Amino acid sequence: MEKEIYCLTKELKTKEDQNKEVTKEYTELVAHFITVEQMLINRQEVFATIHWEGQVFTQQAKDICE
Repeated sequence: MEKEIYCLTKELKTKEDQNKEVTKEYTELVAHFITVEQMLINRQEVFATIHWEGQVFTQQAKDICE
């Protein structure tokens, strides 16, 4: 009986350690995902600003030519 308890305790400890490692990897992956997602959003904002500024410049050029 004591041997079984020892084995179960050891197995439980192993599973806890594995859980900690998986949780750590998951947390790192989530942090990386958030970083990449924010980079994409920033890139889209830059492209939107460039597009808007291009439209403003085009309109200003048209106004000057008229």
